[in-house]
This record gives sequence, C-alpha cells and structure tokens, in this order.
Amino acid sequence: MVALRSAPLEGPALLNWAEQTYPQYFSGPFADGVYDIYTYRYYPAMGNYIGIAGAKVYVLGPVSGGQILYVGTLGEFRCRIAPGDCPVATREENDDFSSPTIDTCRWFDWSASGGGTSQGNGMRMQTSAAGTFSSARVVSQYMTKGDVQAEITVNAATGFDTAIAHTAQLYASFGLMADDNNRYFIALAKAADKSVIRVLAVSSGVNGAPVFQSFPDIVVTATSIKLRVVQSGATATLSYNIDGNWRTAATLAALSGGAYVELTTTTVGVARQVTATFSDFKITDGTTSWHRYVRGRQQRRADFIAGGTGGDSMNYRIWGNSWGNVNPLQAMKASGMSWYGTDVTFNSAPELAALPPSQWGTIPFQNKFWRAKEIVAQDLKNAAAAGLRLYLQLYLTEGPAHFGTQSAPAAWQGLSVADTASRLRTETHALVSSYKAQGINVEVYAVGNEIDLGILGFRPGERIALPPAGLSTLDVNYLRASVWPTEAILLKAGIEGIKAADPNAKIVLHIAGLSLPVPSDIFIKAFFKFMVDQGVPFDYAALSHPYLTYPGRVDEYSTDCWMQRIQETSDYIATLGKRTMISEGNYPRASGAYAALPMPEFPFTDSGQAGWVREHLRHANNNPNMIGFLYWYPDYFIGMSPNDPGTLLIPQQTGLFYPDLTATPAMMEFGIGPLVGQ
Repeated sequence: MVALRSAPLEGPALLNWAEQTYPQYFSGPFADGVYDIYTYRYYPAMGNYIGIAGAKVYVLGPVSGGQILYVGTLGEFRCRIAPGDCPVATREENDDFSSPTIDTCRWFDWSASGGGTSQGNGMRMQTSAAGTFSSARVVSQYMTKGDVQAEITVNAATGFDTAIAHTAQLYASFGLMADDNNRYFIALAKAADKSVIRVLAVSSGVNGAPVFQSFPDIVVTATSIKLRVVQSGATATLSYNIDGNWRTAATLAALSGGAYVELTTTTVGVARQVTATFSDFKITDGTTSWHRYVRGRQQRRADFIAGGTGGDSMNYRIWGNSWGNVNPLQAMKASGMSWYGTDVTFNSAPELAALPPSQWGTIPFQNKFWRAKEIVAQDLKNAAAAGLRLYLQLYLTEGPAHFGTQSAPAAWQGLSVADTASRLRTETHALVSSYKAQGINVEVYAVGNEIDLGILGFRPGERIALPPAGLSTLDVNYLRASVWPTEAILLKAGIEGIKAADPNAKIVLHIAGLSLPVPSDIFIKAFFKFMVDQGVPFDYAALSHPYLTYPGRVDEYSTDCWMQRIQETSDYIATLGKRTMISEGNYPRASGAYAALPMPEFPFTDSGQAGWVREHLRHANNNPNMIGFLYWYPDYFIGMSPNDPGTLLIPQQTGLFYPDLTATPAMMEFGIGPLVGQ
C-alpha cells in the first residue's frame, strides 16, 4: 500500500498525464464540457472521452468499445502521475482488503467446488452447501523468499456456530504453499462442537501423493483471531493472538525455496455454507518477488524476437486464390515484424519433392502436405527472402502436436524410452542438416509444442500411468516423479540432434503455461526449474498466451496486473539463467462466440487488438528478462477460409490482415518506437 498525498489530484493533472501517456487514445484538439454527473474532455479525432465524476474516472469511445468504462479513482492515479508525492508508507504486498474487488496483482482466486471470494472492507471467503467439499481459496501472485514473517486477522462470520461430525472438517486458514502438496497453515477451525486453532502440514510422498502431518487442536472461544506465520532458517513457527498476546501453536519444517501466501475457507465432509472474513494482511519482515509493473516507453529492442508464426497462408496461395498477388510475408516485414516462425512435422511428401514449388499447385492438396518438411522448407526460404529471421518449431510427430496431443510417429509407437531417444536424435539431426544444406538459416528451434505433460506418447494416461486418485495430471509433484524425468531424456536427445547439425542454434522449450488453471504460475516455474536441474540444454522458456476460444480469466486482470504477472514469472525464470518469451498468442479484432471475455482495456475491435499487441510489446521490450513475442497466425484475414469452421473465430478473427490484404493496426504496432540496443 502507498500513502496518498493530502492534496487532492486535480482533473487537469490527470488529463495532461493521460495525453502524454496514451497519445494513441487521447491526442489532438479537444473540447471540455459537462454532462450529467461527468466533467469530461472529448478528443474528436480519436472519438474518445475522459470523464470525471466526483473522485471516479471513466473513459468512453473506441478505447472502451463504445461503453462507459470505469478505470479507477483519482486517488489510485496519484502515484502513477506524481510518484514523488507518494512515499511508501508500508510494504506494497500488504492489503487491507478495502477495495471493492480482489486485487489480481496480488491474489489469484483458486476456489473449488462452489467456493467463492468477494471483497470490500475485508476479503469474504464462502463455501457452498451444495456438496460435502467446498473451498474458497486465494494464493498470492508473488513469492516469499526464505525467511519471512506475515500475519492476518480472520473473523468467523457464519457457519461456525453449529457442531459438525467428528470426521468432518471446517476451517478458515492462513499459511504458505510451495505447491499444492507442499504447504502448511494455521486455522480457526471447528472440531465437533468446539472452536479450535488447528495446524496442518502437507508434504509430497510417493508419486506426488500428499502426506499429512497434524498437530493437537487448541480450544478457543473467540471468533476473531490474528494469525501469524514466521519462517526462519529451517523452521516455521505458527502463532495466534486473541487477547493481545501471541501464542505458539506449532513449530514445523520450513518450506525450502519460494512459497506463496494462501488463504482458505474450506468444508470437508459437511455440506454447509461457511463464511470467514480476512482483513489487515501484512508482511512485516522478509523478501518477496513483488515489484509493481510500470509501463515503459514504446521501443523495439535489437535483440528481441518480434514477429509471428504462420504457414497456412502459403497453402492458400498455392492451392487457392485468397492472396492474389500479395505476399503476406513481405507485408509482415514492411509492418515491422523482424522474425517469422512456423512448425514442421516429421512427414515427407515425395509428390512435392518431385516438382519445383512453382508447379505444386498443379496437384491436389493432401492433408499430409500440411507442415510437411518440403513445404515448410519453401515457406522458410520465402520468409528469408522477405528479410525475416527464422524460428522453427519441431512437432516431433507426423501431425499437429499441442497441449493434450503429443503422439509418437506411427513407426515409433511401442519403442522404449532409450530407443525413442535414439530415433529422435537421428531425426532432428537429419531435419536440421537437410535445411542447412538448402541454405536455410534457422536461428531458433523449439523442441516440441506445448510440452507441459510429456511428448511422443509418454504422457499421463498413454505410456505413463495416471496419478493416484484425487491428484490432477497438473500436479507438479506427480509430474516431477512420473512424467518429466522421461521427457527430460527425450528433450536432451532431440536437442543433441539439432546441436550436432547446428552448434549455434538457440533452443526453446515451449509450454502452454499461462493457459493452465494453476495459480501464480507455479506450474510454469516448476517445469522450467526441473528441466534446468536435469541439465536439459535450452536457452529460452516459451509460453502460450491464453486463447479466448477457451474458458479463461484474462478479463479479471487490468492490463498492468496481467503484465505484472508475466513480469513476476519471467523474473523467476531469469534466476534459472533463462529468458522468457511469449511464443504463441493472439487476440480478436471482431466480436464472436468466444468462451472468454475481453480484457478490460481491449475490446474486440481493431483498436482493442492493436492495444493488446502494443502493451505486450511494450512490456516485453522494456523487460530484459523477456526475449521475444510471436503473434500466432498473423497471416489470416476474415474470409480467408470461409469453408473451414475450425478457423472462423481463431485464426480468422485474430488475423492481422484485412480482406483487402492490407495490414491491420495491430500489425503496424510491430514497427512503432525507436530501435534500441543496436
């Protein structure tokens, strides 16, 4: 939290700052006026308004999709406009939970089975009475590091006043977690007909299954209790305070490495709606990963991998008339993209190899041509001829390979891990050698695509046993024990093949990551740490951005909070000696039947799509721990494949071309800003 200056922020100061910070929305001649409760400024050339009503700030126009959009209070803008007037009074991680909604910069809502959270004068966490298990749960977006002291107040509001069965559990807890099966907490709980202080520790056992350590309950009568967690060295001390005096409830083994603050209200074995309110959260000592994201200037870093991944446009140019005489690769380069990426399978197409590319359109298109080695080789040559640098993702199979689909080539099915590794080493070496012999200079190779849960059929439920009952396939302890060791062996083999053919190649490991329903990017950090610990020789950690055709939660984040989440994760990956990139992501420019809602600052419009690209490029180019941003399938436009239902939303409505084959504003964002670091 920050101390606000006593003098109120004046409207003109806000308007001047908005014009300087967001000239793409608020620039040119303007007219001031008053309408209803709003004092406003209107920018006719942009079509946008800034309105102030009391202490609240709103925007209207293309910037907000034509809707009046609340963007914050004058007080919340003070420190961004005049940081010198806002000295830090307390740690920024601290939260009095007084804002009307949960601060997604600080907390990730991980509620389950009907549990839910709300906020306003305290964080209210409520279970559901619909089933015998329900958990309202939040986890901090930042990580505590080593020694730390934190405390909070919990108030039991409803549901604690009635006895429960001896075998049931009901508690409101405060603790630390490294992951779901390495955690501990202290709680105000119910034991039969008594209120108690309860301490529980969980560690990971065989195959990641949880092992529980319980401590004696301490009977209390109060319904409002302060709880404290202290980690010091190898020991954690959990305490409670009812009457002004701190009392130790338990001491136990501290969590090694980083951990996250966790708040829960949970019922187990009892169908009851229970509400607890948490207030006055403080970290009073120790180090965390928190630091506020600040938007830098728009710039283009010379070492930055900025561009798009594609390939389908080449098929449409050869076996159709969608593009006429326009070469989308040349348009992408002219708009400011400097890199081009595509994917390749292990398929070969003798029909294509037997003809010059100029004659490929004389034979009917076959499904096996899609990302076959021959057509990808020509696509890469075309990209290089357009002046683009090259990024290539190896699918490691004979068809598409993405999260949930990682089959082995037909001839490899049933091979041992060792034999699969040998075949993979040979195949990657042959592929890279072939492309180099053709003069194709690929600088960066991704080994696999969205490889979170294994590759080449060595996945949970396929060639690796599913986790024990009750564990998710996303449980990092199960994956560390059962999946990732085999994957590390195979990745090393694939990389060895690439490096034997091209010692200078940079290597990417690409996971879905940000799309997964796991808080605080714990999964991402665990995956890359494991691969580093196993000695997998890669250079860049790559992530997919959530696609809005799948249910997601990006709409819960302000732009700065979303960038802060990526910033915190890339900071962690940098401690492993690696840099991070968004290697796959796009955003709609037209409305449609998406499964997720738009981010607040980015409606599904041309300007919304352009803003989404702009802010990702702004963040990544100003963050030295980020190395790239590749837009997924920019080489599409609405109407390019009208007979293919699978492309009607994505990638057609997320493509960066208009039907007249000119670049959208989002495409042009890649060329905005000075080039730095040459």
